[in-house]
Amino acid sequence: MTTDDSTTKKTRRARTGAEPDSETREVEITWAVLASLFQFRIATAEQLRRLHAPDAGIEKMRGRLRELRERGPAEELVLPQSGRAKG
Repeated sequence: MTTDDSTTKKTRRARTGAEPDSETREVEITWAVLASLFQFRIATAEQLRRLHAPDAGIEKMRGRLRELRERGPAEELVLPQSGRAKG
């Protein structure tokens, strides 16, 4: 999500006075995560959490990434120096 998109959404919410429900917000975050992966090509779960859902726990982001891997648009990468999965 670009800054312009974020500003537009904030403006729209201010005009309507309504915040999106949690399900809508979860979908928005998932699409934003997918867009970030497309743009940056590689990111850790922690980086994506800080960028898109800083108030959520890391497990929530890991679950979101797991779902994206299962559906196909994201892959998991194991970095050789760490031996741990990053995705």
